[in-house]
Amino acid sequence: MEGEHLERPRLTDENSPVSYFRRMLEFRRQTEPDFSIKKSVSGLRRVSPALVSLILKGERRVTVDRVEELARLMKLTAAEKFAFRNWIAAQEEQDKQELLSRTAAAAEVNETDRALPGSPAPRLPNSPKTRAIKAEIHPLAKKASLNLLNDWLNIYIKDLLSIRRYQKSPKLLQVTLKELASPKRIERAINFLHREGYILRRPDGTWAPDSPLAVAEPSDPQTKVRKLHKAALSIASRSLELFGPSERYANMLTVALSPSGHEELRRLLADFAEQLKDFATKQQSDGERLYQVVLNLSPIGSGDENSDKK
Repeated sequence: MEGEHLERPRLTDENSPVSYFRRMLEFRRQTEPDFSIKKSVSGLRRVSPALVSLILKGERRVTVDRVEELARLMKLTAAEKFAFRNWIAAQEEQDKQELLSRTAAAAEVNETDRALPGSPAPRLPNSPKTRAIKAEIHPLAKKASLNLLNDWLNIYIKDLLSIRRYQKSPKLLQVTLKELASPKRIERAINFLHREGYILRRPDGTWAPDSPLAVAEPSDPQTKVRKLHKAALSIASRSLELFGPSERYANMLTVALSPSGHEELRRLLADFAEQLKDFATKQQSDGERLYQVVLNLSPIGSGDENSDKK
């Protein structure tokens, strides 16, 4: 078989984790006639064909939490997986340090980038320094910053402004959100998102998103995340009255769980949340209406049932 004579790709020969990932998948295609990405990821929880495609196109980064399953997809040896994990971890740390070191410079750029809704578009200095800062800061801003969570409304306005009709006419935000926030609060959120680099103002005066999908992770400070989740549940409750079954989907399940069953269900929901993120990333460019998806696993009771356990 011709594939048997192919040399296995070496991690040290590649200049990025993505190039190594691509080479290893190609190696499997050439050496395994029945290999397909769809079939190979069918037994993986946190890796889908869509995610593989996004990684290969450079639209999603390889992260440490997915190394285990990506290693299985590439059929890495134990030594290769260890080296691959260390490479990803080192890259994440480097990205973190670069982001921190450029924060001050980015703040200076954002200060010159301010504009109130309806005011003339500002003129940004088109210097190499400005372009370099914006090009490197924004692709790293995948996780919602703590400042973004200071007001849960920021999340909704940021994503509404990814829709063309809101970009052209931000006043529509006041119509859509009239039951949730005052015009003054909406304006304050727009100014904040612009100042922090989540949205930008085009020369023609319209708005556009200027950062990847922002996600509030369970590991973020719980007070701010809890406020966001309460707001999301409240909006979901209102939607049950405002919209018919053809426009929304609602379902619920009660289940008695052992501690191990509880942990397994949490893992299932976490895996599904990752798939939702991948799906949302692909939908951002041509969305016409904003929806929210709320995943909520909660115990039933008053919270006092286990108070007698020491």
